[in-house]
Amino acid sequence: MTLMQRRRALMMAAQGGGTVHGTWEDLFHHIDKGDYFVEYSVGEILPLDLGAEGVVNAQIVAFDADSILNSTEKAPITLVAEKPCNTTQRWNPQQSASAAPYIDGEGCVGGWEKSEIRAYVKNSILPLIQANISRRVLSVQKISSSINTDGTETDITTTDKLWIPSLREMFVSNTRGERSGAHYSFFDAVDNRKKANHYWLRTAYGTNTAESVLLTGNYGSSGDSAQQLFSVLIGFCIG
Repeated sequence: MTLMQRRRALMMAAQGGGTVHGTWEDLFHHIDKGDYFVEYSVGEILPLDLGAEGVVNAQIVAFDADSILNSTEKAPITLVAEKPCNTTQRWNPQQSASAAPYIDGEGCVGGWEKSEIRAYVKNSILPLIQANISRRVLSVQKISSSINTDGTETDITTTDKLWIPSLREMFVSNTRGERSGAHYSFFDAVDNRKKANHYWLRTAYGTNTAESVLLTGNYGSSGDSAQQLFSVLIGFCIG
């Protein structure tokens, strides 16, 4: 929070009215008012407690970056957790076919759309978001690099309320990954990619390999076997 924002919060508290900057209620107020990009800044953090999955907090990474389902408009605010969830997960079970046709939903064939980690994020983590926040979470279109049953690579589009970042979203200059879709320049600063654990991305790299973000060095990307256990870093959009 900047000095100006702290002064504003103190003045409002002293007056006994309004909402306090940095709370979800205040953020929603400014989304509704249409001045959220003036009142808030990329990098600001809001509280997010996921119970057994931990206090992960939510960090603003972009304004007007993600396409809303069935709309020409963009989601006002995109957030990515400051910390990974407590529970580690595999991306998918190992691909059992040694040659094409490969099996959908194993390894990275079928991509994020048919992955076990996507189902986990939707069914186990999304319900943990408290109601006052979850009612403002938007369904957005996400583009992810995927592998077809014949072993070729393609980009797929899914609709998600809760997701994990893609390679393109975090590494715009990377030669692998998605050919289109959002990029969050917040993550161009390597320290902003640094998290407490090695975490998965939703980008398929090979028939049994998905992208992840390393815990060391410049926090670059790595292709890892889908059955490995890595952390889950959630993202979502609100409006």
